[in-house]
Amino acid sequence: MDRAEMSNWLEVRSIGRLIFSLTLGVLLVGNPGVSNAQLSPVQLSMQYEAKAALLASAAETEQSLSLYRKAWDSYPQDHIIFAMLKVPTGTNPPGEHINFLQDIRAQITNQAVVKAIDNYLAAVLPSFQMRHAGIEVFVYPPSARVVAMHGDTTTRITRGSPLWVKPGVVTIEAVSSGYQVTRQTVDVRAGVVKKVRMGLTPTGPRGSLDVDSKPAGARVYLNGVDMGDAPVQALSLPEGDYVVSAVLPGHKNVRSSARVAKQSKTNITLNLTGIQAAKSTRQQAGVAAASYLPEDTDTTNDQRIEFAPVGSTPNVMRSRGSGGNAMRTGGWLIMGTGVILLAGGGGLTYLANKLITEANAIDIIDPVSEAEYDDLAAQSATYQNYSFIAYGVGAAATIGGLLMVVLSPDSPSPTNFQLSPIPGGAILTTGGEF
Repeated sequence: MDRAEMSNWLEVRSIGRLIFSLTLGVLLVGNPGVSNAQLSPVQLSMQYEAKAALLASAAETEQSLSLYRKAWDSYPQDHIIFAMLKVPTGTNPPGEHINFLQDIRAQITNQAVVKAIDNYLAAVLPSFQMRHAGIEVFVYPPSARVVAMHGDTTTRITRGSPLWVKPGVVTIEAVSSGYQVTRQTVDVRAGVVKKVRMGLTPTGPRGSLDVDSKPAGARVYLNGVDMGDAPVQALSLPEGDYVVSAVLPGHKNVRSSARVAKQSKTNITLNLTGIQAAKSTRQQAGVAAASYLPEDTDTTNDQRIEFAPVGSTPNVMRSRGSGGNAMRTGGWLIMGTGVILLAGGGGLTYLANKLITEANAIDIIDPVSEAEYDDLAAQSATYQNYSFIAYGVGAAATIGGLLMVVLSPDSPSPTNFQLSPIPGGAILTTGGEF
């Protein structure tokens, strides 16, 4: 194909693409004879996406982002988020857009999408926060529905991330079955995240709970629900038993139980200890061996004599001869070590299985129980890895030692030595073959 033919082919292909795009646009943007109620969630999502893309190209960014959010509500798909993140918003994206991205981040399992959202927020939040105020609400019970009313707008507040609003007075309302409706008015300022703690008052018998920590400032969880940093004061709760946990970086997590009685106040302080490098207090014990060889001893024949302290009875010793005996003895030692390693591998496997069983029995309700599960699972995996190493090395040592014993050459009988004490010294008597 020459250059002219190639040019004609590219022109035809471009025209084909244009016709396809126009047809798709007519189908997606709307057919007068088809209402939204007749469209499936997928079709409705595609229609919203098509309209959002057209508006984004026309620099109508807020309307475009609103349509992308509707597309996600109709049919949540990762590519919708990627398309939304490409909408040029400069350094002034609408607050609803930021709130939406923060809310859905926890729903997404695709780590590529999560990373894209994080990168986007990291780029826009610094300047965005200078013009907006943040509200973070910690509420009990966790089933409460929390909304923020600012001006003519009412916005749902999601746990775990701040809601961004325009600076000014905001009324927060929390509603839950079995509890009284609770409202709290706060004045929020630009560039500041206001933390609000709300404990709804139960309609039945109730008491109050105060939680503090030492050191101060630990993150407090009530039955696994994040209640913010300590101290947590005057928390109105139905009477009953509760699990209170505290988490502080650089300290061991701590968990305790608390009973709230009717018309009474319960105070609990959680003491957290700092994490230090484990130091062993055990002292290593050594056994001193009395082995002596004069510096001018001839060791060319590998005949080594070991002397022991002279006692009241004769000491019988045997030299470590060369050749087959040494090889055979080494083989037995290596084979014995291999058997010990195999047994150790079995013990490690037993411990690994026991730890993972304990981990699976944990009811994960808060970061403390989650950390306990992770610790047990990590210990189990470590023991399992060590057991594999023990099995491999033990098997190799057993087989190698057995071969050394079987293949060792015959050697003369070892030389025996008898050391008999006498006044002022000792007599060394030898026997056997040299």
